[in-house]
Amino acid sequence: MQKIKTDICIVGTGFSGTFTAFTLLGTSARILLVERGMYLSRDRMEENYFKRNSYKKILSSFIHRIDFSKPQNNLSFFKERKNFFNLLDIIYDDQEFRSYEHLNSGKHNFNYSGRHAVGGNSLVWFGNAIRKVPNDFRTKSTYGFGVDWPCTYNDLVEYYYQAEKEIGVSGPPMDAFTPYRNEPFPYPPFHLPPSAIELNRLFKGTGFKITPSHKARLPVDTDTRAACCGAGTCKLFCPTDARYNCLTTHLETIRTSQQAVILDQVTISRLIQDGDRITEAVAFDRKGNEIRIQAEIFILAANAIENARILLLSQFHYLDTGFKSRSKAIGKYLTDQVGLWITIKLPFNLYPGYEKTLQSTHSLSYYDGPFREQHSGIIVELFLGKPLDIQEIQKSITTQIKQENFGNELRKNIFLNSLGTFRLSLEMEMSPEERNCVTLNHYRKNKLGDPIAEFHFSIWDQEYLKRSRKFYLELFEKIVEGAGGYLGPVISRNSFDHMLGTCRMGVDPGESVVDENLKSHEHKNLYVVGGSAFPTAGINNPTLTIVALALRCGEYLRKNLKL
Repeated sequence: MQKIKTDICIVGTGFSGTFTAFTLLGTSARILLVERGMYLSRDRMEENYFKRNSYKKILSSFIHRIDFSKPQNNLSFFKERKNFFNLLDIIYDDQEFRSYEHLNSGKHNFNYSGRHAVGGNSLVWFGNAIRKVPNDFRTKSTYGFGVDWPCTYNDLVEYYYQAEKEIGVSGPPMDAFTPYRNEPFPYPPFHLPPSAIELNRLFKGTGFKITPSHKARLPVDTDTRAACCGAGTCKLFCPTDARYNCLTTHLETIRTSQQAVILDQVTISRLIQDGDRITEAVAFDRKGNEIRIQAEIFILAANAIENARILLLSQFHYLDTGFKSRSKAIGKYLTDQVGLWITIKLPFNLYPGYEKTLQSTHSLSYYDGPFREQHSGIIVELFLGKPLDIQEIQKSITTQIKQENFGNELRKNIFLNSLGTFRLSLEMEMSPEERNCVTLNHYRKNKLGDPIAEFHFSIWDQEYLKRSRKFYLELFEKIVEGAGGYLGPVISRNSFDHMLGTCRMGVDPGESVVDENLKSHEHKNLYVVGGSAFPTAGINNPTLTIVALALRCGEYLRKNLKL
């Protein structure tokens, strides 16, 4: 059995682990970051990325073989298409990158979206970096649902701006969030594409307005990162590093420092307690060899599932670990943003394919207000479409002519069926409920012999979300019909790939796991950072808040432990 001694042990190298460690650089503390995934160098990923070109050619040939009239004839196509979309396994060519054994037993599947590599989910995100607004921290006292956070917007405002500078956030000088900002965005926004400008004209007077997104994606070159090249592969791989990732930026600074060590391909299983302190972490390498890590401070910075599972496993192995907690909230209040995909068809040319980069616009028109007592606010993300294949347009024209549609009718139907089609993604807030949780399944064990995670997740039976869904479908139907169009298919979205809750912060040690500084109520030297500490999911993408909380936690440690 290998033994390692350090001052601070941080579990996980995603956003929260990276920025907690980065804030502690320059102190006297020795830092060990433990990552279950592999260190995949930028050069290695880039080489793998360019292998995808051959797959693009294959996919192009597949598309022309689809028979939309007889879906049963397309089984071989969809099998091959599935192989194409396993490009993640080509670029991030490590067996652990997407591997995670779990069960879903609730009404709705909860999507485990963790990515196991040095850099974590920062390697595969869209770059949405949106602050919360003051009311997001006090939904119970303001709107009567959820719970209030033990910290406020004002407690985080300076860390929000620091986070925006560190990851390079671009945004507009004026939008719905402007009143809450003390400083402008570090970088200018992406320009509105022609389609968004046209939609603002068509929807003028409805209250629905499109503005540039808040992105950790650069529209201009900097000394260390290039501007967005418009590849549109944001959630796969950014060829210019315009979209922020931890690996090539802050983690590289940490990795090359004399103060910190990154230990990859090692999984933390459980924590050992002595008195009111954590003394050791029990870990295993990929060959199953046990490693004991001793530290003065332990920081759980994995995702919401793994943070909770480590604590639950520590309780499960109580006879060996001595780990105990009065909290009833460990693993509970599992949340995410949920929402709808809405296809919209308008009889106008929306110039698809002229967007600088993928999903660069959104609407904050219905984010916050007294209406949140009855239904959720929303962020609306616009997916404006790619350039259409000329054969698609020709086929659409031919179909209309065969139906004896000519002149303005022909023009209108061509736009409705091709150039005027786009999608909206509506991002909503669910209520945190104790029944939505992660537990241990004691009948199935992973290769380390530990019980796997089991998700219990039910959302669309919440009255709050039922009202939200009904309200926004009626609202957008009215807006779109007023512009002469109609709604196409509507698909419920159970997850936005944001794993939140399970170790929430709060004042009551029985109803929460950590305090406002992310320190365990029960253990003097244990901290839990990241999305797992969120008391409520909120409406917006959580990354910027995760980074701000990590920066705040790191500063708290520096000051209070005199590091």
